[in-house]
Amino acid sequence: MQVTRNTLAALLLVMPLVLSAAAVRRAAAAAPDGDPDAALRAIADYAFGQSREGLVAVEKLTLAAGRDPALRNKLAMAMTRMLSSGASADCKKFLCRQLMLIGTAQEVPA
Repeated sequence: MQVTRNTLAALLLVMPLVLSAAAVRRAAAAAPDGDPDAALRAIADYAFGQSREGLVAVEKLTLAAGRDPALRNKLAMAMTRMLSSGASADCKKFLCRQLMLIGTAQEVPA
């Protein structure tokens, strides 16, 4: 079977989308089922250069929250509470980046 240039171009355009969708599904499936508050407490003292294990857990929760409004509200509220806590500056910077993904106007004052 001979592959035409247009067929090859179409495959090159579609494959990254398929692979990205698969990666998102795997990450969402691997999202922790635990309490967002517990995941956030685990990163309260995070400093740049330390293990990212706790940050990855929160990133997975953030990804899952994009598809679950109840989790999104709970996680966003927990993140905004943490911004006014004694958490490290690096932790707060990370939380702000996560809130950019799931936050609403309600979280802006934080």
